[in-house]
Amino acid sequence: MSNNYAESLIVTKNKYGFTTYVPNEAAEQFISFLGECKGSGLDIGAAFGVATLPALATGAHVIANDRSQVHLDKLYEDCPPGLRSHLTCRQGAFPQELSLPPASLDAILASQVLHFLRGTEIEAGAEKMLDWLKPGGKVFIIAATAHIASVTGFLPHYLANKTKGLRWPGEVEDIQAYSDHPAMIELPPFLHLLDDEVLQRSFTESGFRVEKCALFTSAQTPPDYRSTGGNENVLLVAQKPS
Repeated sequence: MSNNYAESLIVTKNKYGFTTYVPNEAAEQFISFLGECKGSGLDIGAAFGVATLPALATGAHVIANDRSQVHLDKLYEDCPPGLRSHLTCRQGAFPQELSLPPASLDAILASQVLHFLRGTEIEAGAEKMLDWLKPGGKVFIIAATAHIASVTGFLPHYLANKTKGLRWPGEVEDIQAYSDHPAMIELPPFLHLLDDEVLQRSFTESGFRVEKCALFTSAQTPPDYRSTGGNENVLLVAQKPS
C-alpha cells in the first residue's frame, strides 16, 4: 500500500470511523458491475462519495445513503452538475431507516458498514437487500474482522466465542476497553467484528447465492492496522437468484 492512501484517510463527521477518496476492493467491483449494466445502485454508508461518484461517472443511477446529512450534502456539492440527475441522497441509518421499492436495484454496496450493526440488524439488512435487488442483482460487502491490529485485544475473546459456538462471536459492547489505538476515539462503543463464516451464513440464510466470501488483507489497509497473519477484512459478493 502506498503512503498516499494512509494520508488520504478522512475522519467521518459522525464518529463512525474513516473514509477516503480511494475505492476499496468491494467498491471497485460495485462500480465495475454498475458500469457494465448502466443500472441502478445503492451505496450504503456512502460518506463523501468514494464509490458513488465514480459509479455515477459510468452512467449509472445511484442512491447514496448515509447516517449523516453533512456527508450527503458534501457528496452532492462535489458531484459534477451533469451527473446530479442520476444521484439520489437518502439520509438514515441502515437497515431501520431505509426503505426502497422491491426489485428496483441492480447492485448494492455496503463498504465498512456492517461491522457497526448488531447481528439481528445484519440479518434484517440482508433480507431488505434481497428484496430491493432485481433478480440477478448483486451485493458487494467489505467489513472489519477481529484480526485488524487496532482491536487485537479482543481477538482472544472472539476466538473463545467461536469455540463456544456463539452465533455472533464478534459483537463487542465497548471496543475501547480492548484497544488504546488512537483511532478508537473515532468509533462508537459498539463494534461487530465479522468473519467469512458469519457473513456467508447471514446472506445464505436470507436467500442469496454467495459467489465469494473470504478473509483477506485489503490493499488499502494502513500499516498500523495490519496484523502479522493478515485477514483484517472480509469480502463478500452475493447474487439474488434469477
